[in-house]
Amino acid sequence: MVNIKTAVPNASQYGAKLGYTTYEAEQSELKNGVVKNASSSEAERATAREASGQAYVDLPTNASVSFIAQADANAVTIRYTVPDGESGKVEVKVNNTVIGTLDLSSKSNWQYLDNYTYHPNDDIKVHDTPAADRLARFQFDEVSQLFKEANIKVGDKVTITNIDSTPVGIDLVDLEKAPDAIRQPENSVSITDFGAVANDGSDDYQAFIAAIESAKASKKSVYIPEGQFDFSRPISLYVPDGIKITGAGQWHTKLHFLNTEAAKYDDKGYASGGGGISFEPGSKDIDLGNLSMDSNLNSRHDEKANYKGISGTLGTGSSIHDIKIEHFEAGVWIGDYSKNKPLNYTDGLTISNATIRNNFADGVNFAQGTSNSTVINSNIRGNGDDGLATWSSHHENTNAHVAENNHFLNNTVELGWRAAGIGIFGGKGHEVANNLIKDNANWGGVRLNTVFKNSHNFDFNDTGISVHDNLLVNNGTNADTYGRVKGSIDLEEGRDYATPEKDILGELNNIKIENNTIVNNLSDQEITKTRNHKEGNIPEPVNETTLTIENNHSLSVAENTSAKNVAEIDDHSLTQAANHLGADNIITITDSSHALVSGGDGNDRIRGGLGNDTINGDSGNDIIFGYDGNDRLNGGMGNDSIHGGNGNDTLWGESGNDRLNGGDGNDVLFGGQGTDYLVGGKGADTYVFSLGEGKDTITDNVGEHNALQFGQNISVNDLHIDAITDVRGNIDWKITVKGSEGDSITINDQFVSGNTNNAVIDTFRFDEGTLSLQELMGRLSGNDNISNLSDVNTHTDRMSYSSVDTVDVHDDTASTANAGII
Repeated sequence: MVNIKTAVPNASQYGAKLGYTTYEAEQSELKNGVVKNASSSEAERATAREASGQAYVDLPTNASVSFIAQADANAVTIRYTVPDGESGKVEVKVNNTVIGTLDLSSKSNWQYLDNYTYHPNDDIKVHDTPAADRLARFQFDEVSQLFKEANIKVGDKVTITNIDSTPVGIDLVDLEKAPDAIRQPENSVSITDFGAVANDGSDDYQAFIAAIESAKASKKSVYIPEGQFDFSRPISLYVPDGIKITGAGQWHTKLHFLNTEAAKYDDKGYASGGGGISFEPGSKDIDLGNLSMDSNLNSRHDEKANYKGISGTLGTGSSIHDIKIEHFEAGVWIGDYSKNKPLNYTDGLTISNATIRNNFADGVNFAQGTSNSTVINSNIRGNGDDGLATWSSHHENTNAHVAENNHFLNNTVELGWRAAGIGIFGGKGHEVANNLIKDNANWGGVRLNTVFKNSHNFDFNDTGISVHDNLLVNNGTNADTYGRVKGSIDLEEGRDYATPEKDILGELNNIKIENNTIVNNLSDQEITKTRNHKEGNIPEPVNETTLTIENNHSLSVAENTSAKNVAEIDDHSLTQAANHLGADNIITITDSSHALVSGGDGNDRIRGGLGNDTINGDSGNDIIFGYDGNDRLNGGMGNDSIHGGNGNDTLWGESGNDRLNGGDGNDVLFGGQGTDYLVGGKGADTYVFSLGEGKDTITDNVGEHNALQFGQNISVNDLHIDAITDVRGNIDWKITVKGSEGDSITINDQFVSGNTNNAVIDTFRFDEGTLSLQELMGRLSGNDNISNLSDVNTHTDRMSYSSVDTVDVHDDTASTANAGII
């Protein structure tokens, strides 16, 4: 059951609590940067789907994003994209003082999936090179740096500037106060005692192994000091009596694996390639932490890389903690795949305070009978397959035990580019709870599936599996890897197409999904349930007789505050009633013809109905949805988010940094004072801008006859336009107004692919009249008020227009003032 009437959740109650603060680029102050999102061009939409909140900022040379630090910091992580095969460089400033530069590379990301439209009945492969029948994925990577000689204080202005000729896309920035380096513990050996040298680029493998063997013999721990240590091959460890391996901290100690190729083995054992740390069967009581790991791997190698960050079996009582793992095939993959009889198992492993990002496959997978194991308080970001998974596999008839009682608790799982946030593939007794699962826009948030062969599936699930109290934000798709609809929660009973005489691989059994909140689901269904039947591969509903799906909520927004008042308003017309409530309201207008509602003080969430509604957020950071009808939506004071929906709507942001989205229809958008983001959607939209209203950014569609209307005291000759070409050849306009310092209007992709005859905004209205696009460019280029645009068409097609006062007019018909605004 999906219940769509519920209070907005407090997002801070979910997910991991780690030491960094995240700053979204598209919500920052921009200098010549352009926000790219779902309303941008097709190629940019595909990139934006992999970005947090499905939006990022494109920075040409010398463009920047700036924000105010909310917490002290001395370390930065930037999530970015540069074109495949290219590199870039950004500069980090604090209060206009350069504290460092970071090199950006594309060598560790960019993969290409077969496009299902060209391969409708094929197994979708992942490739290293683009082609006409492939879709780009893994378009973002991250770079991190610790600034030992600089500190960022609360209130400091942090600026990231592109100082290279290569355009850079910035998704987000993490700032963190890194703790001091951990000193060598007592009763430990250091790998430097055995010849390892930090930061020299030489192979430290032999020194590491010698330190491990010495520690095993002397019952000591192993210390890895500050710096980068390089390894030319995988590290395989057999520690039957346990061992503790600690670095100086994940910002201070890095294990770097040099190979780009997949691991290869011959009849003598290891031959070449690969990397990571593998624990051999029989190992137990392992404590590994306070370090980071990465590699030079740059391909999935057709899913045969055999290059995992941490793998093998860790017996009982093991812990992996305070660790960063990135750029491997998978971050952590636990299971015994040897031919030993009986198999060895991992039981009671805890992974905590981990950062596992930007790997080609899973973030973590508990497989081959791994049980009673937990991932808790960890960030899992940007991985290629499921972020967190437990798979009750029995690889190649190994007869592995059923995986049971695994737990994924209080994690933030985000931005996967090929599969789900969390995947449960059989077993028993598992729990998924209190996680924040977000921005998995190419699949779903949580999936419970029987899609893999050599699996116990849910056949032995007599104790039940529970998915509860999770917050799922911006998940789901109408076209996954195979072109299917996937909801934020996905249930699927799969079939082995290689054996057509069989039906499904297994049924979902004894699963309870309850008290989850789905926010801004990106597909047509919040929860998808399909059974792939053998007859013509026609999806059918799953057998729900052993499933419990109840009290799961669907919303459009989430906030870090909880609502105090929840109300439904039925059949109140504009002339019959005006509805006012106190602070922090949830208001739903149900089946109304014409409603008039005011939220009052506080942070309100107000949903319109089917009629022509007038909704005022008043003060506070409000979220307003008009839905159907010709609605009039006013945010009032505060940082508001306003969505028109269907119909010809009028939207006012008023004061504050607002986000306005007109939706379908011919809409009128007033940003008001502040830094506003305006999206018209389908239809002929009008954007209104007056003096003193700050910085507005407009995103809309080419060729829909959208207009930009200027308020009083703005004439044609007051305008100056900078035309900026981005990496895709699209031209953005930044319009500034003479005598109005700090005001600007940025039009994203005003011209697509350099075509200056067809634009996002093709009509410009002033008090003195209306200009077509071509006439405006002719007027401005004639007096040097337009720059960096070489091809200007000066055809004229003047129309007479008499503007009304845009400050007083609150109506798209420009005939009444302030009607219904209270």
